[in-house]
Amino acid sequence: MTTMATSPAAILSTTWEVLGPFPIGTREQDFGADSLEAYGGFANLRYSLDDRYPSELAEGGYVSWHEVEAVDGQIGPIDYPGISWKANTVPFGWSIEQFQSWARTALTVIRPTTCLFQVLGAAEFYVDNQRYSGDAYSYDTTYHAISLNAGKHTVIIRIVHDVRVFGGGKPFPEAAVKVMMKEPAKETIEKGVQIARRQGNTVDDVLFPSFLAHRGFAGKFGSVSLLNIASESANVFDIDIRIMNEATCQVYETVSSLVSPEPIIIASGHTRPISFSFELTDTPSIRKGTKLRMELFVKVLKGNVQHVLQTVRTVESIHWCEKTFQFTFLDFDGTCQYVIHETNPWAEAMAKRPRRLNSDRNKPIILALHGAGVEASEFFWTSSIKQQEYVWIVFPTGRTPWGYDWHGPSMKNAFKSIEGLINLEEMLSTTYALKDEDKSWVNGICSITRVTSSCHAEANDAYDWVIGDPDRLIYIGHSNGGQGTWYLGTHFPDKAIAAVPAAGYIKIQDYVSYANWIGQSHTDPLLRGVLECAIAEYNNDLHISNMAGIPVFPRMGGSDDNVPPIHTRKFNRLLNENANDANAVRLSEVPGQGHWWSQVLSAPVVQRFLEQQIRSYQGKGEWQDFVVSTMNPAGIGSVRGVQVEQLDVPYRLGKITASRKETIFLRTTNIAAFTITDRFYSCKGLQIDNDPFPDLIGGKKSILFVKDKGTNRWKVMGDTYRLSASGRRTRSTYGPIHRMYESSRPLIITVPSMMDNSAFNHAGLQIAHDWYLYGRGDAQIVPDDHPAFELSSSPDDIYYRIYLGLPSQNKETDRLLSFRSGDIVLSKDRIRVGHREFTEPGTGILFLWKGIHSNEIAIIVAGLDAVGFDLAWRLLPKRTGMMIPEWIVIGKESKQKGLGGILGAGMAQDDPTSSIPVVDFSLFESDPKKCGQIVFEAAKNVGFFYLRNFGIEKDRVQKLFDLSQSFFALPMEEKLKYVNAKDNLGYLPLNQEKVDVDSNALEEKESFHFQKQRGQHLPALLDEHAEEIHQFIRDCHALSLKVTMCLALGLEIPEDQGGERWFSDRHAFEAESRDVLRILHYPPCASAEDADTIRIGAHSDYGSVTILFQKGVGGLEIQKNQEDDSEWIEAPAIPDTVIVNLGDCLGYWTNGLLRSTRHRVVFKPETRAQPRYSMAFFLQGGNIPLDPIPSPFVSNQFQGEIITAAQHLENKLKASRGDPY
Repeated sequence: MTTMATSPAAILSTTWEVLGPFPIGTREQDFGADSLEAYGGFANLRYSLDDRYPSELAEGGYVSWHEVEAVDGQIGPIDYPGISWKANTVPFGWSIEQFQSWARTALTVIRPTTCLFQVLGAAEFYVDNQRYSGDAYSYDTTYHAISLNAGKHTVIIRIVHDVRVFGGGKPFPEAAVKVMMKEPAKETIEKGVQIARRQGNTVDDVLFPSFLAHRGFAGKFGSVSLLNIASESANVFDIDIRIMNEATCQVYETVSSLVSPEPIIIASGHTRPISFSFELTDTPSIRKGTKLRMELFVKVLKGNVQHVLQTVRTVESIHWCEKTFQFTFLDFDGTCQYVIHETNPWAEAMAKRPRRLNSDRNKPIILALHGAGVEASEFFWTSSIKQQEYVWIVFPTGRTPWGYDWHGPSMKNAFKSIEGLINLEEMLSTTYALKDEDKSWVNGICSITRVTSSCHAEANDAYDWVIGDPDRLIYIGHSNGGQGTWYLGTHFPDKAIAAVPAAGYIKIQDYVSYANWIGQSHTDPLLRGVLECAIAEYNNDLHISNMAGIPVFPRMGGSDDNVPPIHTRKFNRLLNENANDANAVRLSEVPGQGHWWSQVLSAPVVQRFLEQQIRSYQGKGEWQDFVVSTMNPAGIGSVRGVQVEQLDVPYRLGKITASRKETIFLRTTNIAAFTITDRFYSCKGLQIDNDPFPDLIGGKKSILFVKDKGTNRWKVMGDTYRLSASGRRTRSTYGPIHRMYESSRPLIITVPSMMDNSAFNHAGLQIAHDWYLYGRGDAQIVPDDHPAFELSSSPDDIYYRIYLGLPSQNKETDRLLSFRSGDIVLSKDRIRVGHREFTEPGTGILFLWKGIHSNEIAIIVAGLDAVGFDLAWRLLPKRTGMMIPEWIVIGKESKQKGLGGILGAGMAQDDPTSSIPVVDFSLFESDPKKCGQIVFEAAKNVGFFYLRNFGIEKDRVQKLFDLSQSFFALPMEEKLKYVNAKDNLGYLPLNQEKVDVDSNALEEKESFHFQKQRGQHLPALLDEHAEEIHQFIRDCHALSLKVTMCLALGLEIPEDQGGERWFSDRHAFEAESRDVLRILHYPPCASAEDADTIRIGAHSDYGSVTILFQKGVGGLEIQKNQEDDSEWIEAPAIPDTVIVNLGDCLGYWTNGLLRSTRHRVVFKPETRAQPRYSMAFFLQGGNIPLDPIPSPFVSNQFQGEIITAAQHLENKLKASRGDPY
């Protein structure tokens, strides 16, 4: 038996019932893909030596049950009888060794307890049929806090022999899993929160950087991970650090604080890494070998009780000339990242200084990428590349030993580590040994007593030394790091001056083939192609053209049985074919050597190559024709100065082929937009496809080219043009869903606050666990009514939120989908994608969506029932190679058939949501601040938005439409009696106005304008309803003021300068202004040829706020981008809504922050035979100066003459109608 403690609360049987092996593909298990589901599923099968189940892996085609005894909690390696592994590999290679089996045992709980539980080597396990995420790579950094009642429980492990982890081509597979089970310490149970532990729950998970003798800490950031085992959330609110010299007991004064400016909430069962900063107020001269005692005190609030968690770590002062050192930095998501060595966390690290430091700012930096399962700090790795004469070597972690194959977050971590080291340049170049201004330490004196330095290298260092150029890198890596070198070289070539990929594979699908997936037998080939597009951006061979011209030194052992040499040989062939030169790249294949040997990267031939590239790099060099290739602009940098921004068809191969004579010719395929950067070659002229741009290149840092969708012609866009405002995809908003791990802040996981929410809370914990385990990432789990939803971030940062549950289950999902309507619609009993509906029980959906805030990307996970939800959330890609596009619908058949249970999947062509948000305005009454933030976002980014529940009864709106229709049906001679053009009141006949001053055509519409004051001369038909009309105007005015209050709240106007009433006080109903209600009639088109006729030209409104009521027939369109009038967004008539847009005055008041968006009315062929009726209330303002408002978001520097709202209105009316008034 395996017990948990000296007085065990639970006992795990050592006897396991095993059934298998069965086939499964690499990364397939998260799709389901369990053959035993055909017979009811493993959990429902009873152990029987008589029962056999089909499996092509076994001789005779069947496998049976057998028992295995665990030793110290470890099950395996398991000897499966009757399996001829060698024979199976003949047709399929080692990918056939990717198999699955199931194991089950009993857990006896003596008394109710909370158990810390984890399974190393398995990706999933079950306790009483509740699925938990295992630790597939055996990191031993996470535990699940599982509450267990007294009695018998069942533990099931899904054992998958992952060839990448356990290896292939051996006499028999060596998959093994180990159960880790602990009872929390008494102190932890009392406090409810503990410092997370690793190494069999024996070492606290705490990080500090190295201390460099006579210099200080290599970074000011640290991290500590906390696990909450209590039944309620806990808040981390402060942190203290005490640093003491262990030999002298001297305490050094330290300032410390939490990095996050936002509340740090740890949900029940959740582990979070907590980043902090710390600095010594007066850094002393500390010699090499001095041991510093680092005492960490974390202050946590649980309920109303404050607890202090304490841990101690020892950091030994090292000399940076003698060892690589560990430095810390804030990664792209705000977490503190580092390298940790299990047995000696302060000795080995991430950066190796050169023998001599010089002041050459153009010298490169070597970026060294480790292999899978390798700690970046391991001595064999950091010593595998020779110390260079002048060039630094950085060993990034990729966030964890396996990371993400140097894709996505691992790639970002690699580049961020270089930035982090450069940020330390000032600290590293300072010695604290000297207290005066004497610079004589440069000549070898480095202590306060002026004793000659013990490090001879420092005597040769330049005083003003620098680390190097972060945009001139030499990529070097081995195994998975070799693949990473190919990836960085093909996707970020403009940062590279050379590459040394050693023993790197081509792509994950070629390393361990996907050909043996269970789903292959059940999946439509076209659907599979769509799914494969989700990971095609990581097909290094598909992007090999981007690497042309970069010196490459491919290297591997000729007898490599881990990454077979054929991978590197293929890369060598492709590079040379691309260069049309059989010897452009020379392969270094060492006969007789395997996957790793001590000189794989340190041999003289490698060092000569590095020295040659460091010496000879001259920048751009001579022109060579080139080809830019990309599957996804989100994951690629510039190539020869060309940065692809958008594709015509997302996730299809895009190319730009460049050639040169006197003019540079760029031929594009599937490219919608791209930028030329300052790395591009200068030339006399440029031609893109058939569009010439003479004398364009030169002067500007970057030039954006966009293809007009209507004409297919290329345009140069101005500096203020925003791709995001065009409704097209931008690099920051492309998926697929795995891009969630590139969030600029911790993931936010939103769970329903409904009574029965245990399934959603559990899913949220597993999602957060996987991000922490595999990427050391941070997540915040919050209920759907939590104020975390009002937290803001920089407009330049793209962050992700995951919403769990249907709109009927999750308030935030409901708010989001109401605000951002689109082609995906969710209800209690159906999922609709486009025109297709899914209603079967067991159906789930996972999809990417635009968030409520402009820089938020949402991922929605929902199911029609518990089974569908469970199938959907497990599709969130926790590791690389998961073929999950931007939306995917899954059915219950996937539990058996894997991909064969996928009901639909795909990518969004452009923005998947409507660009015109829909706001539930009832929120204004319950939470005006939240409503203000939503309205402000819509106003800032679009300038138009719909309102539901806006407070004016439906029958009153219909009554006004009925009156409008009756009036316009009057004889023309009757209507003409009420023309009053001078005051912009009364009747305006057809063809009397053109709001588009650049157009020659008058507009085919008629209208009647009501003033807000009583007493207007009205036709008898309208006059008998004058009081109803007046009240309707008052209500429209009140609604407009509420909108302005929302805008003021979003703009954070200080209370002492007007606050939320800044606009409304200036638009009081009694104030003198020309507010007007306008009813409009557009006659039907006379003929089919008149369809698409513009009925109101492109214009912006002249006042402050417009409230538009539409009935039946649409036709309103808004301009996607203020500088590009070629693309328009339809604004259809949505029942029971009004549409609001902002006028010019708000643009003036906010210096252009809020958009006065141009719009028009166009009749479409399908509606040309019908009349269109609408009503618009215009909040105009009067003699109010249009100067900048007092808001932290608005610059008070206004260029030009300040006029009043009334003057602006009069100028615009004169321009649109001439000057009869």
